[in-house]
Amino acid sequence: MTDNVISVSSTRELRRVLESHGVDTDPWGEPGAQPVSDLYEEIQQGECRIEKDPFCRKVWVTEVLIRQHGRALLEVEQRLQDGTEFERRLLPAEKMKTDEPCRHAARRCLTEELELDEDDIYELEYLRTRETDFIKSPSYPGLWSIYHIHRVKADVKPLPSDGFWTAERGADEHDRVAWHRWEWVDPDEV
Repeated sequence: MTDNVISVSSTRELRRVLESHGVDTDPWGEPGAQPVSDLYEEIQQGECRIEKDPFCRKVWVTEVLIRQHGRALLEVEQRLQDGTEFERRLLPAEKMKTDEPCRHAARRCLTEELELDEDDIYELEYLRTRETDFIKSPSYPGLWSIYHIHRVKADVKPLPSDGFWTAERGADEHDRVAWHRWEWVDPDEV
């Protein structure tokens, strides 16, 4: 419903909207938090939107389930361009763009985060969609977020059987992630 979406035309206007709803943006841009300009860029790229009632950030995400070696692949760490490291325990995932099919977002995830070529991706199968409750985003402290998460199973070329690192492909000036570290885990963990 687009009449519930808050439109903003600048980073400054977005900061005013956030602060008028009680979100303190002063810590944004400090280690562990993204700056307001990154949220504005996400909005402009169609990766999320800010809604009025209730006031929150809505994000559509595709997570990709890859099973090989009797295990499932998890991203366990991200290293940013500035060397900052973040622990994670998530399936490979990509924010979806406005009206983007989840299989397309899954393909983007696999090529950008796992360094796979199109020919390395054999099959993508939609599994399910779930919506989270309100979550305080670690990237944007104080801003409640709701995630619509689509899960896609991917059959891809054989990946290393031990943990491994990949470099982020297709990054732009707003993407601060440089490296991803992957580990295989018990499928019941995902």
